[in-house]
Amino acid sequence: MKTNRRLPEAKIKHIVIHNTATSPDMLFRDKQLLPYHFLIAASGKVTCIHAVKRDDTTVEIGIAGGIDATGTHADTRTPEQCDTLFNTLIYLTEHFPEATIAGADELAPFPFANPGFCIPKWLNDYVPSFLEMA
Repeated sequence: MKTNRRLPEAKIKHIVIHNTATSPDMLFRDKQLLPYHFLIAASGKVTCIHAVKRDDTTVEIGIAGGIDATGTHADTRTPEQCDTLFNTLIYLTEHFPEATIAGADELAPFPFANPGFCIPKWLNDYVPSFLEMA
């Protein structure tokens, strides 16, 4: 994850992964209104929307998508999003080693599966694309 910003010394307890409950290719006009610190587009591009602040206790990551072509909640992650998510999590856990990684629905009630996949299973099973090619 490329960033010119340094992360502050913060007491981050959780790194929370969400989906945006939109189609994966939706364009967001007013990103600053989104509640995430980072947004991962279908292309894999990560955008820092809100800087992590010293008094934050969570870092919120939004994955664009979560709604399929029929309008149903679904896991719509692209391979590019998976690689970027993995790299972003590595970056964040290096800075906040005490933080736990969780799906939004593990920490708060949602009317749908959010982010739409099992975070512990994914972390255990995921192989980044650069390793698959090796």
